[in-house]
Amino acid sequence: MKFDASLDIRAKLTSIGVVILFVLIMYFQIGWIDRDGAIVPYMTAGVFIIILSGTFIFRPLYYSLTNQDIIINRPVVNVVISREHINSIRMLEPGSLNWSLRTFGVGGLFGYFGKFYKSGLGNMTWYATRKYPAILLLTNDDKRIVITPDDPEKFIEYYQQRHQKTQID
Repeated sequence: MKFDASLDIRAKLTSIGVVILFVLIMYFQIGWIDRDGAIVPYMTAGVFIIILSGTFIFRPLYYSLTNQDIIINRPVVNVVISREHINSIRMLEPGSLNWSLRTFGVGGLFGYFGKFYKSGLGNMTWYATRKYPAILLLTNDDKRIVITPDDPEKFIEYYQQRHQKTQID
C-alpha cells in the first residue's frame, strides 16, 4: 500500500528559498562578472547544481508497505527495510524531533534525510518530509529510522495488521 509524504511548510520554504538563492548567485556570477578567463563562476554553478540535483534525487517521495518490506520510495535507489528486521514501530510525540542535530544529512532542502542525533533518542536515520507527525522504526540491530507518512496512524495500523497476518501464516 502506498502512503504519501508531503513536505511541511518549512521544507517548502527552504527548498524555494535555496533554489532562488542559488539561481540568483549563478546569474549574477556568470552574467555580470567579467568572464575573461574566470572559471570560479562556473565552478560555483557546478557545485550548486550538484547540491540541488543530489538532494532532489535522494529525497523521499512516498512510503510503501508490502507483506515483507517497508519501502522508502525515492527518485533513485529506494530504501528497503525488511519487516523481519523491525523490532518496533511507534509514533513520536509532537516536538520530539525539535533541536535534533544533523550529523550528515539534509535539513529542509526537499525534505529531511540523512543522519541525525537527538538526546534521548540517539543516532537516527531520517527519511522524512516533515518533523511532525513522525514514526520511529527501531530495528533488531538497534538502528533508529524516522519516516513521516501523511497519515501515520493509518500507516501503523496497516503495518500491524500485515505484521500479525504474516506471523499467523
